Amino acid sequence: MSSILAVTNAVKLQWPEHATFIDKRFDQNHEHLFSDTSEQVAAMILRLTGSDLPQYCDDYKWMCGNIFQEEVFFRKNKHYRLSSQKEAYEKIYNNPDYMSRYINGLLLSQLLWSNQTAVIDYFNKKFLHRIKPSSRYLEIGPGHGLFLSLADQSGKLSSVEAWDISQSSLASTRHALDTLGASDEIALKAADVTVPNPTENKYDSVVISEVLEHLDNPSAALKSLMTVMESEGLIFINIPVNSPAPDHIHLWRTPEVFIEFVQSCGLAVLDSACFPATGHTLDQARKRDLTINVCVIAKKR
Repeated sequence: MSSILAVTNAVKLQWPEHATFIDKRFDQNHEHLFSDTSEQVAAMILRLTGSDLPQYCDDYKWMCGNIFQEEVFFRKNKHYRLSSQKEAYEKIYNNPDYMSRYINGLLLSQLLWSNQTAVIDYFNKKFLHRIKPSSRYLEIGPGHGLFLSLADQSGKLSSVEAWDISQSSLASTRHALDTLGASDEIALKAADVTVPNPTENKYDSVVISEVLEHLDNPSAALKSLMTVMESEGLIFINIPVNSPAPDHIHLWRTPEVFIEFVQSCGLAVLDSACFPATGHTLDQARKRDLTINVCVIAKKR
């Protein structure tokens, strides 16, 4: 049995009503575009979940229910429920049980939501392909370590480092990296990306994926990262527009508005891509203000 089938069959067993969505997600009319990446992501998920896969499936169902509530609020009010990092901390991040289930659900979404898998595919085939050999790599908010693991496997990096504001999140990342068999030389550091970091290190490749929408001041984060980028360094940025979630606070309404934001921070966009929510075309997602993941590869101007 393929890794994809192992994960999707487990989800269907826990949540039979989700089978139609999953079947649409893996419709061969579009899945062939990144089927190898889907299988790779599924294999990583199986390693990370182990015998606890049924619990992760249950947490994924629970997470989708919470996101549906945010979607209803967004449709009615045209903005996200939360408006500050302080609110997100008080209502979400300071609740360990909530966060545990939420993080578990997010892991499965990397496979089950086509836009998430497409982002990983773009990162793997477009960004990692662009960076020069012996690059020094920095990632912000590494989460489950999927991007870090893929970067480590690329064989193109002389050093790999990741920052997160939370020590507990970094501990989870370290455990995930150990489980995935990543290099134990990957350095994890507690740091706030929204403030300048006193470091002499300069990085040739920087990654910040699904972080900016959680921040009060995303421009400060990008400008701070530019201070640690080499002059010819590349940055990979991924955010979702029109994507209500329990802890999203900064809303971009179109891919074009986000790309203009990136340029206003002093970055030159070299490449970009848009990936609509599962089961929708890009035109449909635009017309209905549905989630679109926007990926940007840029350099300092």
